[in-house]
Amino acid sequence: QHSNDDLKVSPTSPLEDVERDGRIAPPATPVTLPSLRISSTIEHRLHESEWLKAVSDQEREFLQRERRRMNAYKTSLCNAFRDTGRCPYGFQCRFAHGINDLLPAPRPHPKYKTQLCNKFALYGSCPYGSHCQFIHMHPCKMQNDLVILVYW
Repeated sequence: QHSNDDLKVSPTSPLEDVERDGRIAPPATPVTLPSLRISSTIEHRLHESEWLKAVSDQEREFLQRERRRMNAYKTSLCNAFRDTGRCPYGFQCRFAHGINDLLPAPRPHPKYKTQLCNKFALYGSCPYGSHCQFIHMHPCKMQNDLVILVYW
């Protein structure tokens, strides 16, 4: 039998070791047995979709932006640190201050860059640039590639 005291996050958790890697983690908090609930993926998705319907579009966009921001933590180099060797945010910067600080980027969504960008196809440009979730290909290039595929 385990008591609730057995389920505490260790105070010496590597997540809280600020001196070693410069990141700050939330303080250790006890986890109680009643709060532990394992649900299936389907249940989780149902609850998440119901929850997303309950928030406004503005709140949903903010939460999705925050999730992307948190997933991108230390996955690219800090421009200020790269250019000047200094960063006004110091240890609180969400960008890496050197190759050794880089963390692996999260995997992209399975549908990432699987469809053509309507804006790029219509106007030849897209306001999202390289950050666009869709494929940017000029219609002439696309037509030439298709011709090559047909004759190959």
